[in-house]
Amino acid sequence: MLFKGVPQATSYEGAELDLPAALVADFQNPHDSRAVAVWVGGQHVGFLAREYAAVWAPRVASLAERGEYFEFPARTWASVRRDRTSARVSVWASDPALMRPCNSFPSEPFTVLPRGSAVQVTREEDHMDVLTKYATVEGTPLIATLHNVKEVRPRSTVDAIEVRLDGQRVGILSPTQTANVGPLVQYLEERHRVPVARAVAKGNALKIDVVLYVQKAQEVDESWLEGIGPVASTPSPSEPPSIDD
Repeated sequence: MLFKGVPQATSYEGAELDLPAALVADFQNPHDSRAVAVWVGGQHVGFLAREYAAVWAPRVASLAERGEYFEFPARTWASVRRDRTSARVSVWASDPALMRPCNSFPSEPFTVLPRGSAVQVTREEDHMDVLTKYATVEGTPLIATLHNVKEVRPRSTVDAIEVRLDGQRVGILSPTQTANVGPLVQYLEERHRVPVARAVAKGNALKIDVVLYVQKAQEVDESWLEGIGPVASTPSPSEPPSIDD
């Protein structure tokens, strides 16, 4: 028992323990196929409420496949009296939409962009074949890479920021957001770094929205920019060797 040997636990006020809580999948639960169990100090102390379990289940399942689990700060209170035992567990979990991504970081050198407010991606409807592999109704945390591209239109060519998941295009940023984020993407590309943004894909087979969480170029701290390093040098073409006749 968690409170064994804690004398205050037998008082009316009870006792508190500050121990981390683990969220563990319990999808064989007969009462809820999305049940998420809460463990503290090696003891099973309860389950997430159904409305929270529905949000956390996809993320917990993703980690469970790798033999991993989430662990968060928690506080456990209990009052163990002769005629009654009362207990409460409070878990301080991060925003699930911004948790560990469910896809992989790029294999090339990359830099994660500073987290900022939500930026809506456009043209997702053109890439449903890709997005349906990632999105969930609750929202799936992902890693997106950003790329400066030339978009060919019927009468013109425009600069745009392309958004990719695991190398596959899933949309572009609007002209306004391209102007906001584009200088930051260019700054990293000039240093041979792949810009990486935190993202969430949310929806179903009918409609999927992709949202990035990234600062605008004008919001980024100067010290962060300096930490990236100088522009990568471009090798100058060597002169062809002279050939004597």
